[in-house]
Amino acid sequence: MRLRFIALFLGLTVSVFAEVKVVAHRGASAYAPENSIEAIQLAWELGADAVEADFRITKDGHIVCIHDSDTERVANQKIAVETSLLSELKALELVSGNEENGVSRIPELADVLASVPAGKLAYLELKSDVRIVPEFLEVLKSSPVPAAQLIVISFNSDVLAELALRAPELKTILLVSLKRKGFVLRPSISSIIEEAEAAKVDGVSVKAHPMMPQDFGFKLKAAGYEFHVWTVDSPEWGIEMIKRGAQSITTNKPDLLKAALESYNQSSK
Repeated sequence: MRLRFIALFLGLTVSVFAEVKVVAHRGASAYAPENSIEAIQLAWELGADAVEADFRITKDGHIVCIHDSDTERVANQKIAVETSLLSELKALELVSGNEENGVSRIPELADVLASVPAGKLAYLELKSDVRIVPEFLEVLKSSPVPAAQLIVISFNSDVLAELALRAPELKTILLVSLKRKGFVLRPSISSIIEEAEAAKVDGVSVKAHPMMPQDFGFKLKAAGYEFHVWTVDSPEWGIEMIKRGAQSITTNKPDLLKAALESYNQSSK
C-alpha cells in the first residue's frame, strides 16, 4: 500500500510539473529588447508556453507595448507614452545592445497578438488605467486569437473589475508585489483575497519572494484562485515555486526554465 501511495504521489508530481506554463517575461527579454516583436518571436522559438507583454494607451488612443510610463530606459529618447502620439513612439529605436540585431521599435497590441501561435498563450498586462479598456477590447475583437489563449493581468483592480463586467469570457489575474515590512510579508493573504474577490478575477500572480510561506499558493488555490509567480530566472527557485503550487512561472530566460522542468520530469519518472 505504501509503495502504491508513493507511486501515485510521484505520478501526480510529474503531471503537475508537466502542466505548469513557462511564460516569457516581456518576451525572451534576457536576449532581446524587452517587449519588442523580436523578443516575443524569440520566446516562441525557445519553446515558451506563453509570452507576457505590457501595454499602455497613447494620446491618440492606440495601444502600444511598453512597460514604463516613458521611453527613457528602453529607447534612444525620453518621451511620456500616454501624452505622445503613436507616430512619435513608433519613430523611436529600442536599445538593443547589439547592433547586429538591427533596429527594434515599439510594437502595438495588434502586432503582439498576430505573433501568437495556435496553442500558445499571451499574458497581456494593462499598465494604463480604465481608459485603456474600450480600445483594448476593440483590438481583441479584430484579432483572430481566441479568448481562450488570452490572459489579462494588471496591478490595477479597477481595470480588472471593468473587464470582468464588459468581457467576462476573458481570464483575468491580479498582480501583487510581495514586500517585506519588518519581519512580515505584505500584503497579507487575506487582503489579497479580498481584493481579488472585489475585482472578480480568476487568479493571482505574485512576485516570488524568499519569505513567501510554504502554503501561500495553496491558500490562494483553496480560496478558489489560480496561483502564478514572477519573475524567476533561477531554475531551482522555479521548481521550488511549482512545488508550492505555482501554475505558471514568468521568466526572462524561458529556455532555462523549460529545460529545468523537462529535466525534472524525466528524473521523476
